[in-house]
Amino acid sequence: AANFAFVEDGNINGRNGSVQWNGSDVRIKYGFEPASDGAGERIDQIGVMEYCYKGSNIRRRGFLAQQMTNIDDRYTFFGGTATDENGDDFAVMNVDDRAVIADLVVVVQELRREISILKNMGSSQ
Repeated sequence: AANFAFVEDGNINGRNGSVQWNGSDVRIKYGFEPASDGAGERIDQIGVMEYCYKGSNIRRRGFLAQQMTNIDDRYTFFGGTATDENGDDFAVMNVDDRAVIADLVVVVQELRREISILKNMGSSQ
């Protein structure tokens, strides 16, 4: 049976975690400040794994939330519940892909600046 919880923060949580997040509109946000330094170091620590969800044979590629929270607790959040092998319910830890993508954007921007500098150095010789 499919059970979904519509949460007041805008998320929809399902059996295997959060299936929808709230919007990105600036008008629904507050407390703006630049992201913390160290995006490259955080990205360097991410391990990409292949796995199947229990009850499915579809092979997927992605992240392990427990590893991601050890890198940066902003990479994860709790949403949804699941049941373990003993029949006990637990809160599902999810990966906040937006936080990972934001760090990737910072790293790509830094790399692009470095490439531009190197190209300019090469053309001035």
